[in-house]
Amino acid sequence: MVGFITGKKLEINPALNRKHILVSIALTIVACLLIVLHQRGAGNIGPKADTLLCGDFCAENGYSTSGMPPINSGDRSCICYDGDSNEIIKVPMKNLLSVVPK
Repeated sequence: MVGFITGKKLEINPALNRKHILVSIALTIVACLLIVLHQRGAGNIGPKADTLLCGDFCAENGYSTSGMPPINSGDRSCICYDGDSNEIIKVPMKNLLSVVPK
């Protein structure tokens, strides 16, 4: 609002300028798109990342922490640890939702 008022005062012809309105709308859409893309990349929109699924799985089953092997290892597993950082269970990501730990 401040930008609109300031811009209107600075223009030679203070009438409504369609070009400026269109630029404003375009910039607003771009800003909203960037926010959506950021949130999608952060895992807040769309499917959850493997690390979040693993963390949720371990937390729901009472384990202290979770972890996964490095991505370049090719091992897509979820590892749940106890309070002393001992590995308790290792579950392949493809089976993660169907496995109930003992």
